[in-house]
Amino acid sequence: MAATAKTIILKGDPKKPESAEHIIEFPGGSISVCRTSDGNYWAHITVYTPDRGPLLDDTRSSRHGVIEVVRVDTPEGVKVLDHQETDHFAVLISDVTKKVSIDFPEEKKLSPIPSQTTLAL
Repeated sequence: MAATAKTIILKGDPKKPESAEHIIEFPGGSISVCRTSDGNYWAHITVYTPDRGPLLDDTRSSRHGVIEVVRVDTPEGVKVLDHQETDHFAVLISDVTKKVSIDFPEEKKLSPIPSQTTLAL
């Protein structure tokens, strides 16, 4: 991490609750971290596209964007995923000691995104 990086630490301490959502906006999209009611966190990456409708506020730095590359780092190497027509990714992150079960309605389930390319680390 660069020495000039801004760091936000979410401690997940119920005795000192932080805001339920933290958002970083930039030209073309946003990243948000949302705490769930059971103390896990969703990390969302959203690209602002014309399909998502008009931008809410022209004074924000946000403009329409496009995802150029989706990279997933794994022990086997770096995978570049097929992401055509995608404008949002979400990752649920929990403490390793928790068991998390998510049940999406059947019509919301999609096939896994196929790997386009695998790059060596």
